Amino acid sequence: MYSSTATVWKDEKDSYKVMYLSGIHVEESFGESDSSGISGIGGNGLKLFVNRETPLQLGDYVCAGIVTEAEPPTNALKIHSINRYSLNRGLHHIEVSAR
Repeated sequence: MYSSTATVWKDEKDSYKVMYLSGIHVEESFGESDSSGISGIGGNGLKLFVNRETPLQLGDYVCAGIVTEAEPPTNALKIHSINRYSLNRGLHHIEVSAR
């Protein structure tokens, strides 16, 4: 699935701050079943491709699309890596991975 919007929850001690990122590229991956029929062996994942600086941090929660809940739903994924890529000394894009 491709989407141009993602919802992010930033933990702020007693509550969450909800942010919406638009104008981005989102790729979702889903765990595969093995021969025994057990699903999710590979685990679900989400990659965000952002072409500008972003306040995302490791440990934030994210979902593809717009989610209106005040706290991360059970299908929200936790950001585990943020990689910045440069071209000619300028930011080209940021890849954010969550699982």
